[in-house]
Amino acid sequence: MSHRLAFVALAVLWSSPQIAFSEPTEPSDYGAVLFRHGDGDYRSVSSLAYTADGTQIISAADDGAIEVHEAATGDLLRRLVGHRFANGEPADACDAAPLPGGRIVSVGEDGRVILWPAEGTKPERVIDPVVFETVELDEQSGLGRLAWEAGIARGEWDRDEATGLYALAVSPDRNRFAVGYRAIDGTHRFRVRDCRTGDAVADLVGGQYSQDALFTPDGTGLLLSDDAGLIALYDLSTGEKIRVFDAPEAYSKAAYPRGGGLVPSNAKPIVFGIAFSANGEYVMAVDAKACRVWDFVTGDLVTTVDAGGWDSDVVALADGRAAFGTNNGVVIFEIVSGKVLAHRPPSGVVQPLAVSPDGKMFIAAASQQGGRIYTVPLNPAGDGGAGAGDLPD
Repeated sequence: MSHRLAFVALAVLWSSPQIAFSEPTEPSDYGAVLFRHGDGDYRSVSSLAYTADGTQIISAADDGAIEVHEAATGDLLRRLVGHRFANGEPADACDAAPLPGGRIVSVGEDGRVILWPAEGTKPERVIDPVVFETVELDEQSGLGRLAWEAGIARGEWDRDEATGLYALAVSPDRNRFAVGYRAIDGTHRFRVRDCRTGDAVADLVGGQYSQDALFTPDGTGLLLSDDAGLIALYDLSTGEKIRVFDAPEAYSKAAYPRGGGLVPSNAKPIVFGIAFSANGEYVMAVDAKACRVWDFVTGDLVTTVDAGGWDSDVVALADGRAAFGTNNGVVIFEIVSGKVLAHRPPSGVVQPLAVSPDGKMFIAAASQQGGRIYTVPLNPAGDGGAGAGDLPD
């Protein structure tokens, strides 16, 4: 998932379209299991993922740690601590994902990629920050450079490590993973690495605001949020941009929070989460104001659900459905029609979101809830049904 942006508090105050539904029911009414990342202090959970067999949940948070919990009970199984700034302070663990054989890969704001073994708490390999050649800065990326200079002055980064990590994607065959770097020149780069060794195998240059990445189902391409449109498809063999998915109506007349301030009224929204439909025919993206669906082959916009989530995720469900986080809970909708089927807890700004491999549960974390993580059945009745009829309003 995407890096947790530092100005979430501003986003909570900023109004976005809201679907006319009631407040989410308390998670306990749905039989949800609640557990907490960290030691009980306030934590912002950056990413959530199930292991391939669905028995464990992996969380990453701003305390610099990766935690592995038992999915059925929430019991903590392992706590992996490794992301730190040059001054020794914890750096945000921005994303984490399971790899074959029980291994885990994590990325952090300290610019490091860490490969964790299937057992134990010591890193298997730490890949140091990558330094990219800088280019001429425009006004917006100049703000990014000022932020890096301030971080260097505070001792958080060494000058030769002035790049941060914020996005992570694993290929469908689980042999490669892509890491998103925010370079000091303001551009966003993606480096594809071998899952077994961690060695780099390809590089891509994305747009200024590439907050997420997703491999295509056949593994030959990478989808990025992009300057040319809301998202774009890149060919991994050539690095070329081959398709753009855009929505002109998304360019709002209202200013968006970005980079610690407000950008001009003609700015487009930042895409935080990207997902394919279960059948691979559609690609979905969620921003602060809406979740949009495109035909993957043609690039045509299919539908828009006008309820966004700040720094949130979108995930595919069975039977042509999907779910995404909003500023007040989780929305489940039909992908093609855009019809809203249900509203799920937790309440508040839902950020990381993931669905279990069997499609019966989802996990979510809401901002300003102290690292609390909820596992909520998609069908509260508990009979495992996946049809839209099982999802009450």
